[in-house]
Amino acid sequence: MNSFFRPTVPQLRVEVDREKALALGVPVPEVFAALQAQLGSLYVNDFNKSGRTYRVVMQADARFRAKPEDIGNLHVRSTSSGQMIPLKALVTVASLIGPEQIERYNGLVAAKVLGGAKPGFSSGESLSAVEQVAREVLPPGYSIEWTAQAFQEKRTGNASVFAFGFAMLMVYLILAALYERWGVPLAVLLAVPFAVTGALLAVFLRMMENDIYFQIGLVVLIGLAVKNAILIAEFAMQGMAAGKSAAEAAREAARLRFRPIVMTSLAFVLGVVPLVIATGAGAAARQSMGTGVFGGMLVATFIAPIFVRDSRRCKRRAWHRRQLVDAVWRCRTVAPRRAGAGRQQRHRPGGGTRAAGPGGRARSRRRAAARGRRGRQREPRPRVVCGAGSGVGQHPRRSLDVLRDRLLGPPAACHRGSAGATAGQRL
Repeated sequence: MNSFFRPTVPQLRVEVDREKALALGVPVPEVFAALQAQLGSLYVNDFNKSGRTYRVVMQADARFRAKPEDIGNLHVRSTSSGQMIPLKALVTVASLIGPEQIERYNGLVAAKVLGGAKPGFSSGESLSAVEQVAREVLPPGYSIEWTAQAFQEKRTGNASVFAFGFAMLMVYLILAALYERWGVPLAVLLAVPFAVTGALLAVFLRMMENDIYFQIGLVVLIGLAVKNAILIAEFAMQGMAAGKSAAEAAREAARLRFRPIVMTSLAFVLGVVPLVIATGAGAAARQSMGTGVFGGMLVATFIAPIFVRDSRRCKRRAWHRRQLVDAVWRCRTVAPRRAGAGRQQRHRPGGGTRAAGPGGRARSRRRAAARGRRGRQREPRPRVVCGAGSGVGQHPRRSLDVLRDRLLGPPAACHRGSAGATAGQRL
């Protein structure tokens, strides 16, 4: 820490006797002008000579202003008598101790203190230490105020945490709108923790601080890590749409996209190497950002794809099981029709049945045609319907058959009262 405040600087205090100066006909401003011109310096004018411009500055020679007594040897002219009056008749010179310069902050006398954190400590820790020392040392009535970069850091506080959280939320919502699913973005965002871990590890190994530049690098890592995961998830979804299992689609997507991921990621990693080894002015900021991005991209490139693939496979398997449980529940609740029923039976409200005539059969055909049209307009959800006898009725959608064969093996007989228990035991 350093401060330009010097309260023990030797000084000379010159007091002008204003009443005596007015009595002798010497204006007070003329006294101060003489002191400034002789002891300090006074700009007069400029003149040109030989094509060059010279500045005229008036000041007494050094040997005539070396001692305090030399102040009294200066003269000023009286406007009433026209005579030259020495300043020793008008001023009093006294020696004292005081600050070299006085600064003010918000209208109050202040002393500026400059400082920085030691290696291995963050700027936030250093600010907290200064505040603690100020509370213990400063007398009553004195306080500290932060300026410049320290003021901005104290003002923002934990805004970086909220920025990182909002960035994650924004990426999740965009991916959810892209895939029209809530689970797929979770598999994609699984690469972000690995990137953050790699960045923290790289900064820790280099004994660097968690400053604002490193936090900006973390926000950049979100997009870079998600980019690699999106490639794997997209190809895995295309493989499953083609009929492959979740494990096969994940392995194939990881194999196909590994080379593009490594090429683009290594190109970016090598591009930030100059930031990692930066020197000169502003090197600390570039090293902090470059080190975090460098370590995060290495981990996100070679480790995150393994977990993104496994997460995608687990999420697909859980979806299959939910669909199968839903189908088995419908199989248990739907009652089969009687085998060998030749004519349609209609129940009367008061009991008994009667055979449906030609009009009833026509209405049944119209209802069946209407249900067919609605089925073509809106594809029904997969379900298992128990038919007559011991066989399982085949649904037009093939996805449920593939689902059932994949998780439970070949289709089994679905009898009334026992199909649900058999499927439940196998599940």
